[in-house]
Amino acid sequence: MRKVIIGGIPEPIGGVTSFISRLASHNRVDHVIDIYPRKNKIGLHGYTGDVVFLNGFISLAKYLILNRKELKFDSLHFNFSTSNSLLFFIILPNIFEKQSLMLHHGDLSGVPCFKSIYKYILKRFDVIYSINERQSDFYSSLGVEKEVIKKVSSYVKPNNISIESIPQSILDYFDSDSVLTCSGTPSSLYNHDWCVRFVSNNPSFKLAMFINGEESEVKEFSRMYDVLDRVKVFSGVGEHGFNYAISNSKVYLRPTSKDSFGIAIADAVNFGTKVLCSNVCPRYPGSMIFDELTYQCFEDNLNKILNNELVTCEENKEFTEFEF
Repeated sequence: MRKVIIGGIPEPIGGVTSFISRLASHNRVDHVIDIYPRKNKIGLHGYTGDVVFLNGFISLAKYLILNRKELKFDSLHFNFSTSNSLLFFIILPNIFEKQSLMLHHGDLSGVPCFKSIYKYILKRFDVIYSINERQSDFYSSLGVEKEVIKKVSSYVKPNNISIESIPQSILDYFDSDSVLTCSGTPSSLYNHDWCVRFVSNNPSFKLAMFINGEESEVKEFSRMYDVLDRVKVFSGVGEHGFNYAISNSKVYLRPTSKDSFGIAIADAVNFGTKVLCSNVCPRYPGSMIFDELTYQCFEDNLNKILNNELVTCEENKEFTEFEF
């Protein structure tokens, strides 16, 4: 069966792009369609299939319709972020034999006035991949049959890190074992200020912050934090550079107020890095959890980790690597 996966590849780095690039790098798909144009797209290391770059949803609809017979797509696997992306299927005729859907944002509440449209669109899919219970409940509330919903992890293990592709600025900053790392967007939901506060109060450590998002917001975030002692903001870093960073971190920090999965958490655990994260959602097995969403609880548990004391560890056995 010829698998076609639709979404994007880095850059930027995110749940959708990392997921697709890893599947491709392991040659688990035959054809990749990227609909998010960027100048600095990275190659898919080791991928032997085809990659097509398009410009948005309208271009995607035209491409799929015009090339349906020539390319002989057996299975289309759509990967987007939020429920609003379902509106794309209004302009795409339901003319393909097998279609599956995976939305990578944990909260799919969507726009209430579109509920009837979502309900109609979701009927076209043979398989809908759900990454958590909230997603399953969302799909069920829209009339999707239980047999269509397949509960999965969105995690795919990364390829080996190539040292040649690591920016020198990262190699220089991670020249000791005293670096704590956090990542995300500039949003307050990530509680980046907790990480900064901890490092400010503990001079034996420094903090690396990997931030992505809207350019203006990232610049403002950098102006705010990059001037602090022992704090460095990195932006626009590729997957290899980021993976090198978390694999060489003392602890990877994820004190989010809201979350879904967090690929970086799973990567860090598999790299052998200690991980501390909030308990706002099920976490990858092996990550360490703090139970109260307060700075004090975060600080207490981080100190325990740094002092090699016991911390509650996630034991959720449901997280396995993604399978079609």
